[in-house]
Amino acid sequence: MCRPEAKMATQSRGSRAAENHKLQRAGSTIYKADKDSSVLRPRDERATCMSHHVDGFELKFTSRTSWKAELRFQNQKIVVPVTLTKGRRKGASSQEVFLEVWYRNADELRSRAADSNDFIVALAKAKDDHAAPPVFDTFVGLFRVIPTGVLLSETSIETKILERVRAQELAAV
Repeated sequence: MCRPEAKMATQSRGSRAAENHKLQRAGSTIYKADKDSSVLRPRDERATCMSHHVDGFELKFTSRTSWKAELRFQNQKIVVPVTLTKGRRKGASSQEVFLEVWYRNADELRSRAADSNDFIVALAKAKDDHAAPPVFDTFVGLFRVIPTGVLLSETSIETKILERVRAQELAAV
């Protein structure tokens, strides 16, 4: 079922700048969501129907075959990579959790693997982990990760989870 447009609370310019800074530090690209700063408007009805909500964020894939999602939060649109739960593993220490992050663009993969800055990824669950290509089921959460520098394949890198990202924590900044 489609959800009605979400009214976004207005915020001061200072808190918006602090929020932008925190998101940019996470390696995300920030875009204005709409000319009208009080309402997020989807381009068409299908965009609203394809939205998913997790941890206080609105997420939707950038295209039907994309490995990226648009994260919408307080009138901002951030493009983040999507990874699957089948690429999650625990390290030797029970405290460390790693995610395999896939890229379609080889230049972006090499650039991200060599970058020491953390970034945000959306973790998704497939309907069947053994199906190829995987069919999306649901988003599990958003995580701040850091590349380990390890290339796992021609299309993926290993990242270490630093923390789970929730909208209420970003809104408090």
